[in-house]
Amino acid sequence: MLHENFIHLHTVSGYSFKFGTASPDDLIATAARYGMPALALADRDTLAGTIRFAKAASRSGITPIIGISLRFLNDRNRVTLLARSGGGYPALVQLLTYINTHRGYRDWE
Repeated sequence: MLHENFIHLHTVSGYSFKFGTASPDDLIATAARYGMPALALADRDTLAGTIRFAKAASRSGITPIIGISLRFLNDRNRVTLLARSGGGYPALVQLLTYINTHRGYRDWE
């Protein structure tokens, strides 16, 4: 296949308000169509689509890579974090929960 060795490490879904339109299912379907072995979902400031993404990937035989794109200082500064197997996803959830409940983005600006 044309893209069988390519793994996109920063896709966004419709859960990235104003930055993505595809559903997690559509992203995985496209990756499967191109023969990609894995795909990363790194929505902006949310993990809301990760469960749907992981389920769709599992059904398609594609390895899901879960991530998040977080802003800091201002919206032009972003960092993308990808979860490793094991404790990576819970660590992302814990980090996002902390940001949203203790500091929030207003404190980062």
